[in-house]
Amino acid sequence: MSNKSLNKINNELKGYINEASGISDKCKMKLITLVEKHFFVDLPNDNYLNIDITLLENGNIIMRDEEYKTTKKISTSSELVNRYSEFQKDVEELLEKNEINFEVKQRNNEIINLLVILLIIIISIVIIIIGIRRLLIGDLYGVLWLVIIVSYYIIPASGNRIRNRFVRAKNYLTKKFTKK
Repeated sequence: MSNKSLNKINNELKGYINEASGISDKCKMKLITLVEKHFFVDLPNDNYLNIDITLLENGNIIMRDEEYKTTKKISTSSELVNRYSEFQKDVEELLEKNEINFEVKQRNNEIINLLVILLIIIISIVIIIIGIRRLLIGDLYGVLWLVIIVSYYIIPASGNRIRNRFVRAKNYLTKKFTKK
């Protein structure tokens, strides 16, 4: 096998490692497991911050400046290419499955925002009902305390945040229902 094609494979391997590291440490460890599976080496399962894997012509792997020998030696370059292509398919599948989808994440955040707004509305209705009941019973002292607590703790602490949540929810719902 030529040095050029082996360098290309090693560069792709480094790209896969960087991409898996960007997703999560768990994904990076799964990638190491795939290297072990396809190249028949026993790599350490320590969770290093940075790893560097280099594939050699005989199928051995160099990881963190230490060479790990394969149990099934590679005799031809086509065998190395076949192993790498099988490895590549599994890695592409792994990375595609774990890829972060920002559209889904944004939609989930908007749904959480709608649920928080619903909770705020329910709490507000409960507070109003409690206040009206206390007023009808004639417990002006209880109503006064309710007004003091609500005005002191809830309104100033979250005025702009609640307003921003309502604006975000209105924009999301408008976009959702006019998107057709």
